[in-house]
Amino acid sequence: MVNGNLERTDSKGGLLGWRIDSRSKSNVQMLDENGNHFVRISNDNAGNTLYLEQKVPVDPSWKQVTVTCRMRSKDYKPGTGSAQDARVLLSFRDSQGEHLNSTPAEPKLPGDSPAWIERNVTLDVPVKSTVLHVQLYMKNTTGVVDFDDIRVAPVK
Repeated sequence: MVNGNLERTDSKGGLLGWRIDSRSKSNVQMLDENGNHFVRISNDNAGNTLYLEQKVPVDPSWKQVTVTCRMRSKDYKPGTGSAQDARVLLSFRDSQGEHLNSTPAEPKLPGDSPAWIERNVTLDVPVKSTVLHVQLYMKNTTGVVDFDDIRVAPVK
């Protein structure tokens, strides 16, 4: 994973290795707290889906991956439906871009959490996977959510 610790910027001052969805740009900030950089997504409209993403190449020898992220939130109010929350959204895809997994377990916030908490999940890698899409994501959720130290660790 490129810049999973969210510490580096590219030549334009953007977050190196990450793409911010165009609808999300005004809601995503790179912040510094005592020398530690992290990403904050702020949302006051429960109808929004906001995210930034990275595509992580999958080595054919990987059988599983463990994805870890530190998260915290303030005034966090998840939506009422399924997957209407803040999470690290994960999606394995093949060389044609087709989804290979159906709704895997994902690191997510259980509720408002003013202190940093580490969340992780271990997933089986589908056989034809060539890429793992990693999204720092808020769907139909309001409040402020911070993300930091995202790691994808293969298990061979």
